[in-house]
Amino acid sequence: MPDFHGIVKKANEGLMTDGKDAAVKHIIVISDGDPSPPSPELMAQISANRITMSTVSVFPHGGGSGTLESMAKSGKGEYY
Repeated sequence: MPDFHGIVKKANEGLMTDGKDAAVKHIIVISDGDPSPPSPELMAQISANRITMSTVSVFPHGGGSGTLESMAKSGKGEYY
């Protein structure tokens, strides 16, 4: 996967349609951190929709956890 944008966008859309009545809306991303981050606009939309995001780094390549850390921070979630 070249970037996280498409999959995060689908998660956002799913939580706003199928999960619209959920008390808690949370996205969990598990990755090696290689893909590019979602756009700032998409992250702002997720925040505006009161969706949080946590990330889990698995076998990052050469310290490639920065993307996942920033996604968790802007998603008001946790980085593991």
